[in-house]
Amino acid sequence: MPSPVSKTAQYVIGIDLGTTHSVLSYKNIDDYQASASVFLVDQLVGPGEVARKPLLPSFRYHFNDNEIAPTDCVLPWKKINFNGEIANVIVGQWARDLGTKTKGRLVSSAKSWLSHPSIDAQAAILPWAVEDNIEKVSPVIASASYLAHFQASWNYHNPEHLLADQNITITVPASFNDTARALTLAAADLVGLTNVTLLEEPQAVCYDWYHRNKQAKTDLIEHDKTMLVCDIGGGTTDLSLIEMSLDHGELNLNRVAVGDHLMLGGDNIDLALAHIVESRISPDQRLKSAALGQLIQQTRQAKELFLSEQPPSTTSITLLGRGSKLIAQSKKCELTKNEVIDMVFNGFLPNSAFNELPTHRKNAVVEFGLPYTSDPAISKHIAEFIHTYYDVDATEDYDPTIVPAAILVNGGIFNSQQVKLHIEKVLSGWKQQKVQMLHNGNPDLSVAYGAVEFGFAKMGKQKKIGGGSPRNYFIEITDRSGTPQSICLLPKGTEDEQVINLDSRLFSLTIGEPIRFNLATTSYESNLKPGDIIDKKFEKEFESELKGKTPLPPFVVTIPEHKDHKRFESVYLSCKLSSIGTLQLECVSETNNKQRWALEFSVRPSLSNKTTNDDTKDTNAVKQRHPNLPEAIKLIEAVYGVSSKKSDPKLVKSLRNDLDKRLGKRDTWDTDLLRELAAPCLQFAKNRRRTEQHERNWLKLTSFLLRPGFGYPADDWRMEQIWPIFKSAIQYNKSTQSWSDWWNLWRRIAGGLNEQQQIEIYDTLSVYFVEDSNKHAKIINQAKQRSYDDIIRLAASLEHIPVALKVEFGEYLLAKLKKPQNQQLHWWALGRIASRVAFYGSQHNVIPRHIAETWLNTLLEANWQTEPHIAFAAVMIARKTGDREMDIQDKVREAVIEKLTQNKLSETWLALVRDVQTSDETVMKRIFGDSLPTGLTLLS
Repeated sequence: MPSPVSKTAQYVIGIDLGTTHSVLSYKNIDDYQASASVFLVDQLVGPGEVARKPLLPSFRYHFNDNEIAPTDCVLPWKKINFNGEIANVIVGQWARDLGTKTKGRLVSSAKSWLSHPSIDAQAAILPWAVEDNIEKVSPVIASASYLAHFQASWNYHNPEHLLADQNITITVPASFNDTARALTLAAADLVGLTNVTLLEEPQAVCYDWYHRNKQAKTDLIEHDKTMLVCDIGGGTTDLSLIEMSLDHGELNLNRVAVGDHLMLGGDNIDLALAHIVESRISPDQRLKSAALGQLIQQTRQAKELFLSEQPPSTTSITLLGRGSKLIAQSKKCELTKNEVIDMVFNGFLPNSAFNELPTHRKNAVVEFGLPYTSDPAISKHIAEFIHTYYDVDATEDYDPTIVPAAILVNGGIFNSQQVKLHIEKVLSGWKQQKVQMLHNGNPDLSVAYGAVEFGFAKMGKQKKIGGGSPRNYFIEITDRSGTPQSICLLPKGTEDEQVINLDSRLFSLTIGEPIRFNLATTSYESNLKPGDIIDKKFEKEFESELKGKTPLPPFVVTIPEHKDHKRFESVYLSCKLSSIGTLQLECVSETNNKQRWALEFSVRPSLSNKTTNDDTKDTNAVKQRHPNLPEAIKLIEAVYGVSSKKSDPKLVKSLRNDLDKRLGKRDTWDTDLLRELAAPCLQFAKNRRRTEQHERNWLKLTSFLLRPGFGYPADDWRMEQIWPIFKSAIQYNKSTQSWSDWWNLWRRIAGGLNEQQQIEIYDTLSVYFVEDSNKHAKIINQAKQRSYDDIIRLAASLEHIPVALKVEFGEYLLAKLKKPQNQQLHWWALGRIASRVAFYGSQHNVIPRHIAETWLNTLLEANWQTEPHIAFAAVMIARKTGDREMDIQDKVREAVIEKLTQNKLSETWLALVRDVQTSDETVMKRIFGDSLPTGLTLLS
């Protein structure tokens, strides 16, 4: 079904929002047979100098007020303001060039930050780890600024056809997760680009290649073959397999596989070369990130120079000084052609054997806060991708026919003929015959060109890359009698972007509370139609379709309440499979089809978790509810869910033991069971204050059931339900144990609370952070009565609070450590609040290195034998992250390692300081202050 076209659109636009540079391509909507054109975007290339260029380097430079004259920053249009943008910023070529000369003011790789698992991509963190006096923006704002720049330039030259009115496709890596895609759309929305579709970059490359070669199809392939699309960008490598075939003389392309997320690209080569230069310029001390960034801009240029047709034998790399000593403090060294060639062809694209697969270590390489893939050998990752798709054992002989017969490459590195010939040689060696290198004459532009052709394919004016849905998709429901049923949403083969309306089936949609959508898939060929119901009665008829039916992770969502909405709404379903591998489902009101509730499921299976038909699971493999769950819920309801007159006072005293008897030891309860039991606790929270025993039991049980506050579907909704309780505090406030249970509740679920909520908690606690004196005797006594130990543990667990508050709390702890009281508690809290690794928070909220080092010096002077908990605090503060701006200096690290060794402390602790490590369960329990539920792993 062709997609609708904006009524005012005159152009189809493709935007490659790249890591290193961005491109806008366009074509008149009435001239789809023509080739797309690249838009020449105005940008500053020097002080007061504007030029139109085909590439917009994806860099921002944040200058200070006195650094650059306002007249040197003038563009042909008025400055575009959008929410979150700063005033003093330059975008594009001059920004990139300035970054090679000045430290700490350049924003790069914004695209890579969008998919970073350990930071908040909407927080102002870029430039990364620089002084507070430099204005920062979020990765989303940085991405939006490149789109805004394109928009301003386009609108300046096309005032009658504004960019926001055109049909726009923005490309993203195939490996982008749901969050990164949503953030890309959010960036576009910030600058008013709402008529936007996302497209995977390897598909865009194929669309461009198909458009250029559709007339010469029979010359390209004589029989069916598989094409490998290898897109090596700045920050990521995307791999796809495309089946090519001829059908009545017409070329068909069908996508059959997409690789997993691979944070590895041309930027990594630049970084590796910068490390070589760093070892020569500063052999005794690692450079700061800002200085290393300056080197990287130059090693990128050196790489491009040495991979060109007639390269020199050497080039100079210069690290400039700062301020008035800019020239005097400069350092220079040589980088040779042989070093660069060796790095590219032996380090990143080695001529490895097909059975040589990458080494997967738990800990990725980290630089500038970005986690990169640990094994840089892209050739080995390509081999692993093919192995995984064909389910080949790397230890056995392989059939060379599984190696793709053709390769289509893309990315700036493939501007080099040397690199193209090299990767062709590698694959030809695997296949044991020559692999066909498909022509891509514009590796820098083809993604944007292809995005334009995709726009026309959406309108039905060009053939689409096929493959459609690789599986049948079902939604699992129950009818009114509670009988389980499966309803077919999309049959296998349904084309991408084809809208399917199941308007013959009505459903009841619950409003205002969490609801679960259960999807299942099967890859078997099917005669099913959308809307077909499969229940017990028809299981035999659809036996083959149901074979191997595999459940997808459940999707839990809360449909917001509205004053005009009923608690239940009659709806039908509308769905489509998007071009980026998501199943988009809309619940459409029966009475008003403009009232829609949109949901989106990521349904593309990861190749790393790929199962074959021999390993299929049926729906019975889904974890079953505990058989005694209904009885356990009734026990909770008998204590908190009935009126006080009907409540048996004996039941509240025995509740915890009664639950253990029904469900087994509580440490074995998995997260599913915990959250099921939490439901009645939240539902009847208003009855928790009947007696002191009621309140204490409720606090203990609810905190145990909701820990750690995140990581399970609808936990954000649960936090919304429980947060109002904080303002009411506890009823029985004379009991120290009641206060202990109260603070423990918020410590256990702190990870699910947002920054403002955590600040409110900290403000409540901070009144107790006073020096020991008669002046504060009343507060000190009150803190003791209100369980001072638990107050400190809770404050130390608040990872979302601003760094300034963490420093304030740490200084208080250091002052208290001069006294003999509560030493163990205060050492633990100091290690927790000053840890180099955030356990649930964003890494940008970690205490700055220089403060951590100051605190460590205090720890190193203490006697670790009399107070062994000092060592634990030191390990947390000195823990190695791999990020040079977070990690303490080597000399301080060696001092910690020496003291740990002298005191014969755990090898596990030594490893955490010496190397980048993942914490084991024992360490995590000690850090987190609690055990985590079975089946829930906290990634650090």
